[in-house]
Amino acid sequence: MVSATEVEMGTAFGDYLKREIEARKWNRRTAEQELGVSQSTISDLINTERMPDLPTLKKIATKLGVSFAKLLDLAGFPVEATLSSRLTDEEEDMIARLDPKQRAAMIEIVRQMLRDE
Repeated sequence: MVSATEVEMGTAFGDYLKREIEARKWNRRTAEQELGVSQSTISDLINTERMPDLPTLKKIATKLGVSFAKLLDLAGFPVEATLSSRLTDEEEDMIARLDPKQRAAMIEIVRQMLRDE
């Protein structure tokens, strides 16, 4: 179940993904093939029934030819989106492999570092 806060964050991403799929005139099956993400996942993301994880965001960004930072921001990961303009692909991949608890800890560390600047 997605929380109300996650719905607000995911709506922008879901709307964006829907527009991109429609602009390419893809049906859900074609989107699945092109994006490498299941039809049910695409439907859940568009309908904000689930939040995208970082590996899925990275895959979709690559396949759509848009920046990972843009999708991070749309999906509600603004701290990482801010950082991603300064991160290498290797660093982005390392962040994508973190589990939610590790990611939350990393975000808190980065926030603290930014406050200390």
